[in-house]
Amino acid sequence: MAEIGNLTPSREGPDDILSGTIRTLQMALEITLRPTGEPAGSQRPSHRIFAKAPSGQYVEIGSAWTKEMTRPDKFGETFLSLTIDDPSFAHPLNVSAFKSPDSDKYRITWRRRQERQQSPAAA
Repeated sequence: MAEIGNLTPSREGPDDILSGTIRTLQMALEITLRPTGEPAGSQRPSHRIFAKAPSGQYVEIGSAWTKEMTRPDKFGETFLSLTIDDPSFAHPLNVSAFKSPDSDKYRITWRRRQERQQSPAAA
């Protein structure tokens, strides 16, 4: 997995928000995640994602879901699954944000989805 960004928690009024950046060869985004009030594991997003446009205004560009890890060594730990999209993108950007074990910051990571191989019996 490649680390392509970070998020830092802060407080804005009654809300705990996450702000940070995502940087790739093609984009550099300043983003803010605002909570929706939905609990972990809900089908509805736990956060709305906003990016700072060149005009300086923030525009909504996606959603995030709070999920729980199922690997035995990480079972029950939560992370954020983010989907970011914009008309200027060829495809949505799907990334994950994991809380750093030694701080309250999050690391945003990306991994190319692997095509599943069909079993010989299915072919």
